[in-house]
Formats: sequence, structure tokens, C-alpha cells
Amino acid sequence: MSNSFPYGEKSQIKAITLADSISPNNHRISTFELTFPRSILAEYNTHRIVVRSAASSRAIPFSKMLQRIKEDPFVPNFWTKNQKGMDASEIITNQDEIVQARQDWLAARDSAIEHAEKMSKRSLHKQVVNRLLEPWMWVTIITTGTEWDNLFYLRVSKKAEPHFLMLALALYNARKDSIPKKVDFGGWHAPLIFPDEVISENDLPKISIARCARTSYLTHLGVRDLQEDLNLFGRLERDFHMAPFEHAATPSSSFNNPKSKQYLGWVPYRSNVLNENHTDPFSLENLSIEDREWIKYLQAVQS
Repeated sequence: MSNSFPYGEKSQIKAITLADSISPNNHRISTFELTFPRSILAEYNTHRIVVRSAASSRAIPFSKMLQRIKEDPFVPNFWTKNQKGMDASEIITNQDEIVQARQDWLAARDSAIEHAEKMSKRSLHKQVVNRLLEPWMWVTIITTGTEWDNLFYLRVSKKAEPHFLMLALALYNARKDSIPKKVDFGGWHAPLIFPDEVISENDLPKISIARCARTSYLTHLGVRDLQEDLNLFGRLERDFHMAPFEHAATPSSSFNNPKSKQYLGWVPYRSNVLNENHTDPFSLENLSIEDREWIKYLQAVQS
């Protein structure tokens, strides 16, 4: 079976295996790159047993986002009739109705583009303007986990949102078709590291973490740069952006209590970070002057 399903105009729902590892204790960990409609990202995020890093629409320049929405919008492949409850089980098959639904969907996109362009010309930030375009966006995420059965049980089901069902199928097939690589104690499950790269054991998880954070092994300039990866890792660690630190993991040697954070039989690099939660209780008084002044300004504007 294919690990991708066509939708929209160009993009498709797909799952690509980035790393698949098995520990000496026979615990498996897998990392995938997933592409799917942004409209179901919130649903994916409810599966807390797996970790994920996604490209934020706040970080993508408006001009680039606008081009994507114009050239490659997400367009539903399943049009369902309205009914009571959350499950939509009656698929519309009448071609005239489907054509009209697609036209309405794209007309709504065109209207959103018109208003987004007006707001952009008034110098509004992309974190505001890009929000208008989200229903037509595709998103790419990196996701890692050791236990996937609950996701498959819930989403490979008639009760699931149809596009999420297709995503879950693509993910299931990718994992089923992959052969995990053996990783010894002290070694690393390190996504986005390639066989031709010469990297020290100390830097291996750090570079993997940085690449997972940007959801690419390339820098934003489109090149592979180990020093820039390490620089990004340092900024993530300094600012306590911890989510990407969970994709790199080492086998757990514990037989009695092999669970660590979300993982069974693996310990994420995040567990190595000291004072992650800060030793002192959070207090507004401990914020920098810049942060405190910004909060006061926002509160004044809001009132």
C-alpha cells in the first residue's frame, strides 16, 4: 500500500520515515515527517503519547505563504453531508455538488487572500495576516513515538475525520514497511542524520535536535551546515524551547521502569537538560525588564 494519498492541487497527505530504531531491550522508536492539511493539526496534537515539531505559520514570510496558498491550496477530497453529531458518514458523490463545493471553497480562499493582502500592505505582521490563510494551508511536522496503537485505533476508523484517517493510514503503512535499525546502549536515535556525515557522538543528538526544530536537515539558506545546526541547538537550549529535544533519544537500560516521559524503553535528550523547569517558582518579578514592560504595554492597549 502507498504511504501517500493525493489531495488538493499539488500536495498530498504523506508519511516519510526519517529514523526507525530498536533498542537492546527490543523497544522500538520511530520518527516520521508528515504532510497533511493544517486544519487537522490540532487533532493530531491531542495524541500526547507522541511528540511533534511543526513549522509555524508565524515564522513563514507572508509573501511565501501567499504563493503557497495561490499555487497549492488544500482542497478537501471528501465532501460530506450535514448531520447530527461530530461524525460525517455520508460522502457526497454527485459531481455537480462536488464542483460547487470546490468553487465555494476556493472563492472563500480568494476572499481571504484579498483581505490578507490589504492587511499586509498596511504593514501588519505575518503572525496576524497568515492566520487568515490557515484553512488552505498544508503543514509539515516531524513526529516521534514508541507507542502508536492508540492513534491507529482512534484514527483508522469510520468515526475519524476522513483526511485524518488517510494520514493515519499513511503513517501506519510507513511504520509497517520500515525495518528498524539496532541501536546499542549509549547510542542515539537521531533523525535527519545521514550516513555520509562525520559527526562526533557528542554533537550527533544536538545536530539532530536542531534539524528537527526547523523540520529540515538544510538551513533556511538551503545548505547543510553543521556549525549553524550547533548554533541553533544552543539558542534552543538557552531559550528553553524543549519540544525538539524529544526527537533524539538513547536506549533505556532500565528493565523495571523503562518509561521516560512519553517513551517506552528510550530516554529523550530532553532528560539531559538541567533546570528545564527552572528551580525557582515562576514570578512576574523575575522577568526581564523588557518582558515586564511589554506585558504592561499589551495590558494598556487591551484596556
